[in-house]
Amino acid sequence: MKKLGIAIAAFALILSSASAYNPPELAEGLYSFSSTRNLSGQNSVAGGGTLGCSPDSIVVNPALIAQAQRVALNVGYTALISYDPDSDYGNAFQAGILMPFKMFNFSGIANGVFTPYLKDSVNFKAALAKEMNAVRPAFTDNHVLELRQARHPLLDPKTAVPIDVRLGETFDTLIVTGPNTGGKTVSLKTVGLLTLMGQ
Repeated sequence: MKKLGIAIAAFALILSSASAYNPPELAEGLYSFSSTRNLSGQNSVAGGGTLGCSPDSIVVNPALIAQAQRVALNVGYTALISYDPDSDYGNAFQAGILMPFKMFNFSGIANGVFTPYLKDSVNFKAALAKEMNAVRPAFTDNHVLELRQARHPLLDPKTAVPIDVRLGETFDTLIVTGPNTGGKTVSLKTVGLLTLMGQ
């Protein structure tokens, strides 16, 4: 059974690396060819606007899907036709799904543009997001790090002990001591991860 799992993982790695070629320059713009938001004029078949969250929100900001509470399936197609009647025409498609789960929300999108004028491009994107009770950090130029009631974002907020950290105003060195399993490593990881997430 272990060999089968390793074989499947190796096959998935080879397949993903084979399909992870470099798309054409400015390929992110190719998403607009068949975006369901652009094709529908920002309107939804179910009624109301699509200005909220949809599967193609991950192109702009993967965090947008964190608040979604319904399954969304988007499919779009565009024919790219030239003014020259002797030339070939191109195709563009986009298909995406947004699925909320109990612990997180998943969104995946596939986009393809096939035209004789550009290189053919097939792009896949996927994202996981989870809504948190987080606060946007305030940045200053005085090189001071201050975290109040900070919790590691991957730990259960009901059981994680919040930490307060201040560094850089009156001192620039911090020594963290304590017993084994006292939270030293989690505190350091919390500071590092929150600093990275703030950027």
